[in-house]
Amino acid sequence: GAETGAETETETGAETGAEAETGAETGAEAETETETGAETGAEAETGAETGAETETGAETGAEAETETVADGASDVGDEEVGPTLVDPCVEGHVLLEGAGFRVDGASWHPKMVGYAVEVRRPLEGGAEELFVAPHWRTCDDGACCSDTASCLARMGEDLDRAVLMGFDAVRLFGLDFRHPDGASLLGCVRLGSEGPLSECAALDMDDPGERHEALELLAGVLELATARQLRVMLSVGRADLAQPSETNAHAVLLGDLAARFAGEPTLFAFEVLEEVPQPTPPLLPAPAQTRAVMAGWYQAIREAGAPQLVTLGLGDSGASVSFDAASLPVDFLAFHPYPLGGFDASREAAYQAELTWMAATGRPWMVTATGFATDAWGSESEQLAFAQKSMIAARDCGALGYGWGHLRDTTGVPAGATGALRPDGQLKAVAGIFKAIDLSSPDGACPAPPASLNPTGATAFQVSGRLIDASGKGVPLVRVTGWTCPVFAERFHTFSGPDGKFTLRSPTGLVQVAISTSGKVPKTDVLPQCLSKNLGDTFITSASGSPGTAAPQCP
Repeated sequence: GAETGAETETETGAETGAEAETGAETGAEAETETETGAETGAEAETGAETGAETETGAETGAEAETETVADGASDVGDEEVGPTLVDPCVEGHVLLEGAGFRVDGASWHPKMVGYAVEVRRPLEGGAEELFVAPHWRTCDDGACCSDTASCLARMGEDLDRAVLMGFDAVRLFGLDFRHPDGASLLGCVRLGSEGPLSECAALDMDDPGERHEALELLAGVLELATARQLRVMLSVGRADLAQPSETNAHAVLLGDLAARFAGEPTLFAFEVLEEVPQPTPPLLPAPAQTRAVMAGWYQAIREAGAPQLVTLGLGDSGASVSFDAASLPVDFLAFHPYPLGGFDASREAAYQAELTWMAATGRPWMVTATGFATDAWGSESEQLAFAQKSMIAARDCGALGYGWGHLRDTTGVPAGATGALRPDGQLKAVAGIFKAIDLSSPDGACPAPPASLNPTGATAFQVSGRLIDASGKGVPLVRVTGWTCPVFAERFHTFSGPDGKFTLRSPTGLVQVAISTSGKVPKTDVLPQCLSKNLGDTFITSASGSPGTAAPQCP
């Protein structure tokens, strides 16, 4: 789900818009936070995915005590991490040199758009062939096309329109790779005249014949992109980081994909997981676990001989409770920030703070998916203003490139109208801005975030404090996240200011507060001072740099 107008965050890690419904990404965007996005004027209203899909959990009492957890401690050692050197003579492939992408010696600042596809069997009564099609929720008629030929033609038309808008890359998502009981499957759907009738027999990626069929279906989509000189980032489904049977199966799948497409320079990056889940603390994977899994996936791609870049979908800064940016073994970080609910001044500040935090990781990074839901969050003109401001802000904060989340709106999803096109193909006002913005030359500095964020306007509860290092110096840009109950909770966050001070506001009491840094400062080196309760009875009981360590309590 994606954020409601109430701006509550969920812990599902589900991406807004089409991705929340595609069986693919359900992401940072539906890991919807109360802190990003705001509704400004409301001339036109379309469906935007609501937080109705979020699980908010039970509201705690005013007396609820909050516990500080130094989630994300960098406890995996000091060994060197990062990309394996790729032969710089690999012609036509995108390489990462320093803080930028390069292709055959020339710098490249991608403008990318998300394109949701699915594997499908024909409408009722059709032949039994499998084919790739635009995701049915992006089609005004619920299908878009009916067989291999018509779907290739429709996807080609969509990609032509993306090129005309100024995009030079596509983030391909929606392919339903998954791992039940350690198997590897590529799901498909069978459509009726009004939408999906049922899931059809999935392709078994462990069977050589069916794996070959699946890979060739994907190759056909890459050929469409190659013909239009579009680069492709492939987002590769889901896997439960806490289940070794799934993570091991995902490593095999990634190796198979890498081996098949190693010689395809059109494919410039594997996004090996659409997003790291962001549940409440008891359900979070530990940073060491995330790193170990990611290292295995990275190795699987490199051992297959693939020179493509490797990244991991991280949602927004909230994912940092599950990873340590400084040591995550990827070539670059991929973030999916959304201005959930709108883009008034307070939400604009919250969105900018996300970009500033990303820049502070010290790693190459890119906004690979963002957007604004017309109708639910604001008008088409507000969507246009958001796109312009967010592109410039990402560029000025040093992003490698910029990705708009969806080419077309998603039907049947309240917050799904984040596309540059309506499902019937009608252009929105935002369609013209992508070509106009130059991403190659930053015009301004990346601003520091405010010491406190409050896009929801909450006043009932407030927790404040200061985050310091061992010498007592304030640590800036530490994310402070609070949850309203142990599981399935609403989530609120802020960042520490230049002096390390922060104020976290919420409409209800918080039972747990966690800190996570951007990566330059290890989480274990950040110590919360005793934090004061200013409103209500919400306060922090444990002021420790690592979980399970005895620490003084605040009054």
